[in-house]
Amino acid sequence: MPSHCPHLRFLTGLILIAAALLASEGRAEFVVTEYARLPRTPTQLSFGSDGSLYAGSTATDGADIGPSWVYRIAPGGTSVTRHGNEQINDPDAVLFDAEGRISGVAGSVIVGGLAPWNGVQNRGRLSAIRPNESIDFINSLQFENPHQMVFDSTGRMLLTDIGESRSVFAVTRDPGPNLQITRLIEFDTFGTTPSGLAIGAGDQIFTSHHDGVIRVHKADGTLVNNAFATLFDPTGLPPQGRQTNLAFAPGGMFGTDLYARGLTGEIIRIDASGQTEVILSGLGPISGMTFGPDGALYLADPRNDRILRVTPTVIPEPSSLLLLSLGGVAVVGVQLRRRFRRLG
Repeated sequence: MPSHCPHLRFLTGLILIAAALLASEGRAEFVVTEYARLPRTPTQLSFGSDGSLYAGSTATDGADIGPSWVYRIAPGGTSVTRHGNEQINDPDAVLFDAEGRISGVAGSVIVGGLAPWNGVQNRGRLSAIRPNESIDFINSLQFENPHQMVFDSTGRMLLTDIGESRSVFAVTRDPGPNLQITRLIEFDTFGTTPSGLAIGAGDQIFTSHHDGVIRVHKADGTLVNNAFATLFDPTGLPPQGRQTNLAFAPGGMFGTDLYARGLTGEIIRIDASGQTEVILSGLGPISGMTFGPDGALYLADPRNDRILRVTPTVIPEPSSLLLLSLGGVAVVGVQLRRRFRRLG
């Protein structure tokens, strides 16, 4: 028996190598790099047609409400500049309007903020930063506190209101200067306040809520699924700590699944059946997310005043080394089995 042990050890080694290679196949890993640093805490993000990234920001010293700047990050993260000729009150939400669908001027950046405090309750307001850096106030008072804004395929702009209205609003522009704002979806309780927003196939509306649930509605606001997926358990969490973001990946390296930012620095993938998977964790608080024209995922890191870029590593097809190892295991196994029979 001792003369057989080297062969058995060799066979065991081949099996372990093959097992390690098999375990590595299909395992996604991610590379997180710093894309840009901002002078103030970034909030929501939106890419422009030329690859520039626009970021909302919080007020000086992290105040919840107050004037602040929108920033433009040049393609590649090479420079960061103020965008607009003045500060905007609470400019959390941003959306690049390539065709001027809502802003009325192609290449404008729509900003969802608050009307300046005037002794009464703050109300939401939409501003447009023009390509020449001038700012027009294009709407106010129909909603309270816009959080995330997106376009659907028809050119409507949808936004979630995390104020007391607890609603999704649809915004369209008449042939002229007037905007039409419609309360498309209204939710009943504080726990169902919507925050994250994404548009899926057929312009279905996906919203994430303070109760940790993702809900799905048709384009006309009709409910499709009241519990498509669950992102977190809200028990014991403060109300202001339950806001999330949603985004569909555009294909390529992240596929076409729905993605969400969690509450404690994790990125969650949600497949077509509503199954969730944490693909990345340990990032710390994330205040905004979007996919870039390069297919990478971009995150606003408010704790460190920076933008992060996330890309998955390339997962190779089964390698020749793996196939060779498996073939070697099979050959050695047959030879040892024949030898044992002779010795027996």
